[in-house]
Amino acid sequence: MNTQTTTPQRAGKLLALASAIPFVALPFSAQAQSASEHIYVEVSFDEVSAGLDHGTLFSGDEYASSGVTFSVDSNGQHNQLLIFDTDVSSTRDTDLENPFIGGNLQGVTGLGNALIIAENVIDRNGDGLVDNPDDEARGGTIGVVFANEQVTDVGFNLYDTPENSRSDVSIVFKDSSGAEVIWRADDLIVNGSNVEFGNHYGNSFTDITAASLGLTNIKSIDFNIESGAVDHLHFCAVVPEPSSVALLGLGALGMLFRRKRA
Repeated sequence: MNTQTTTPQRAGKLLALASAIPFVALPFSAQAQSASEHIYVEVSFDEVSAGLDHGTLFSGDEYASSGVTFSVDSNGQHNQLLIFDTDVSSTRDTDLENPFIGGNLQGVTGLGNALIIAENVIDRNGDGLVDNPDDEARGGTIGVVFANEQVTDVGFNLYDTPENSRSDVSIVFKDSSGAEVIWRADDLIVNGSNVEFGNHYGNSFTDITAASLGLTNIKSIDFNIESGAVDHLHFCAVVPEPSSVALLGLGALGMLFRRKRA
């Protein structure tokens, strides 16, 4: 085992360096406190490692380590989220199978898994998967909460919801202070790009910013849907630069050495 010792001469040099840190590090650390970086996270519900197969019961905590959790409030019998593979054909809900026949995702294939509110949770063969995944026709709310309180912008896909522009559907954006902005069906058309609604339609929404909503951040989203699915949720959040913390630590260390010398 290699053991490195510190001689008195070396210790003196370290002490001199540390005592100089307040004059060098603190001004930079004050500036570094305002420095930040952005992280981008996308939740596609396709991760094999999470065991997200067609018919998987979804607890809502599968992406907690990525900074986002999900909840459900069903208008039907089962308060349960469920994974639906849009690439599977001849399902109980063909309106969720791609390619979609309308919307800005018309004709797009390979969209993979999406998140629905379960209409049934029947598993007759006991394999841990719902036999015939289907979305709740009466709808409900799929809730999303971000752990980071500095989410600046979000995006998502909506499949087969709302059924038309007059549907009783809404998306509620809230910030960490509790302020909220509600988008209803017509608002989704206005704020989306080439958005069209109808049976078996799919739409993608991108670049929804807290600033454009008039919110300080985006802390949560409630998808109040009649039926249909949510997919490809993505968000951007601000996180402190690691260097900011390091510089603050060095500055504090320098002050400690100066006090000991005094």
